[in-house]
Amino acid sequence: MMDDEKINFKKKLKDYCVELLVQRLDTVDKLVTEAQESANNEGKSSAGDKYETSRAMGHLQKEMYLQQAQKIRHELLKANSTEIVLHPGIIKKGTVIITDKLSIFICVGLGKKTMDNRTVLFVSDEAPLYTLLQNKSAGGMFIVDKLEHIILEIW
Repeated sequence: MMDDEKINFKKKLKDYCVELLVQRLDTVDKLVTEAQESANNEGKSSAGDKYETSRAMGHLQKEMYLQQAQKIRHELLKANSTEIVLHPGIIKKGTVIITDKLSIFICVGLGKKTMDNRTVLFVSDEAPLYTLLQNKSAGGMFIVDKLEHIILEIW
């Protein structure tokens, strides 16, 4: 792969991360609004405890969604700040690691996805796998999910 193709592939991976996180944030923001509306619209019934319990549940649900939104915003900030440059042989945020079985993109943890007919594992720079990869170089080996991976390229 030529350098400009590598840069374009990295940009595509980063853009995918940002797009997916924005979609997740939109969904969670809608859930926050719905939970708030549900709590506000809970009609006062003759059974006061039922009313209070329903309102409390609505507020708890809203708080849970707000926490999720905060985590997604943190991930989105990390994804947006990922530099799309080549740094051959150096494993840091923005690095693509090509192994004999899959590609790994160090950005945010989104799991395995298929991009351009390649299996790409999106890994956070806070994940244990990132720590495991830190001192590896091309030709190095590591094990994930009981499978041995050999590093072919780092860029």
